[in-house]
Amino acid sequence: MLVKEEDAKRFFCPVVSGAQQHIVCKGGHCMAWRWASYSADTPLPDPDAIHQQFGYCGLAGVITLPPV
Repeated sequence: MLVKEEDAKRFFCPVVSGAQQHIVCKGGHCMAWRWASYSADTPLPDPDAIHQQFGYCGLAGVITLPPV
């Protein structure tokens, strides 16, 4: 799921969180974080946020967007 980096920091990290502790996502400060790259014909999840940085947790695998 593509998310803004600031929004990702509200999710729990599946790797370092356990039954007793919950660690939130570090976004771009995590080795597994992957920045999304956009071409001119790729729709953004939020078209009004063209200036925002989007990415995803690299541990989830490669994200592919559906064709437009």
